[in-house]
Amino acid sequence: METKKEILAEFKRLGFSLIDENKVFGSITFGEISIEVTICIDQDFPFKAPIIFLETISGKKELYKNIPYKWRHLDEWVLSQNPRDSKFTICCLHNWVPQGKNNARFICDRIYSWLKSNITETWDPEEDLPTSKIIPKQATVARLILSNEFIESCMKELKPKEKKLYKLIHSKYKFKGTGATSRNGVISNKYALDDIDFNNPYIYFFSDDRETKSTCLDYLINIKSDGGFNHADCLVIRLPSWARFKTLYQLLEYLRVNEYITSKLVRKYNNLPIVVIFRGDKGRTEVVSFLCDKEILNQNGSMKVQMISIDTIPKRQPEIGLNVGLIGVGSLGSNVARLLVNKGVKTLYMSDHDMLKPENLGGHILPSMFLYANKADAVANYLMHHLVKETEIYSGNNDEEVFEKADLLVVTVGDNEAFNKLAFNKLQNYKKPIIWAWVSPHNIIHKMVITSQKTGCLNCFFLLEKKNETLRQINEKVNEELSKLDISYIDLCGNPHTVSFPERMADFAAKIVATISLYAKTKRFEFDYLVEYWDVNTSIPKIFTGLLNVQDECGCEGKGREN
Repeated sequence: METKKEILAEFKRLGFSLIDENKVFGSITFGEISIEVTICIDQDFPFKAPIIFLETISGKKELYKNIPYKWRHLDEWVLSQNPRDSKFTICCLHNWVPQGKNNARFICDRIYSWLKSNITETWDPEEDLPTSKIIPKQATVARLILSNEFIESCMKELKPKEKKLYKLIHSKYKFKGTGATSRNGVISNKYALDDIDFNNPYIYFFSDDRETKSTCLDYLINIKSDGGFNHADCLVIRLPSWARFKTLYQLLEYLRVNEYITSKLVRKYNNLPIVVIFRGDKGRTEVVSFLCDKEILNQNGSMKVQMISIDTIPKRQPEIGLNVGLIGVGSLGSNVARLLVNKGVKTLYMSDHDMLKPENLGGHILPSMFLYANKADAVANYLMHHLVKETEIYSGNNDEEVFEKADLLVVTVGDNEAFNKLAFNKLQNYKKPIIWAWVSPHNIIHKMVITSQKTGCLNCFFLLEKKNETLRQINEKVNEELSKLDISYIDLCGNPHTVSFPERMADFAAKIVATISLYAKTKRFEFDYLVEYWDVNTSIPKIFTGLLNVQDECGCEGKGREN
């Protein structure tokens, strides 16, 4: 691989001019079209790809208005509030890796190929990676958070060429010079764009965007904004598929010429947020957002625009289309609950009769702010405020309600008496699948047993453990290991606490959720029991699985299934 010095020398041999120790300037021609480019090679070369700035097209320098509408794989860098100041970079070094062939000749060939593809409108599939029609890459800390659902609702409500004012909510503005903030709850369209300090971060979201509203309000509370925010009218425009533009300047000109933005509309605002929805590259829906003032209508004016970056919350289809019930929301159960919600379970019902105590902190997913709250209610509260909210969550201490509403039940109760009461009384004749899961002190052994009308019962598994040579040997080894360890420690108040390892608990919870996920897709389990054994000096457990048939000594009503 060439060094930086060597590649600069090679560019000179190819006819490029050396601007300084980091840049070369030259031209590339295809047919009658010639472009001039500046290639920047910084100190991180060859590990970082060179940046290629487009300077002119056939001698024309005002690229903001002269770039052809159909040109692709070109990024715009909005350097100020004036879109005429934009710079443009060519995206032709996809999947750059530091290797010998990536020399000056290779880079020139890639630029030539990019130019040829844009002129002929024919792209090599390997070069034609997903792109966007307009990507203003301004370094802005103003961010609009959108959900795909809200964009889809706008597409349904607005026909092409239509526009509408929506209500926007955003964090309070800070003003240049004084550092003062906007008053809580005011309509912020009254503030002059020049007075707002955009060196400070702001987030924007639509009041009708149900998917993002709670997330953004949580953020405002987290940054200690005193819950303060402003409202603003925001113009949402849906452009027709035939709208022609490539750069931000061309888009603004299109909006002005086609009277999407009129003097009647903007004269009552000192600043107006605008969101434009349009058909982008290969027919994909794209969105761009910015703040403008009255000067946007002045053809000879500065056309002042403050870009707003767009972050989206993707639409997630529940990956586990089941109503899952969780009995016991301790260290293991809380990890299962978190993963189920992250994975996208349809509905989660939780029940626990215990409260979160100081001894639970560390192994449990809950922080100390939930001390002495019911575990199920606290976990539900935590998950609804910290994770994506497609899952409906219900909680409390009503086991029977969970039994009734769940399609599949997970029992992770740690108390032996409560566990036995469920196994041999309340759930003895339960018709739906149950995943029973428990762990030993020090997490030396984890056991997951799945019972249903097609398997033996939990007692059948305990009988199988005595007859199956492998399972019996594992249990004997575990008992031997535990006899050497303190399975609990005594605190200052004389209370015993079981020793456990949170990383092993999380690993076991992941296996439980993976089992549920597969069942949701196939309506079958690939095993009836899983036993994993952690040797004292290993980081990876040994795993044993098998099927659970009805044991003759049990006499339960399970049908069992053939091996």
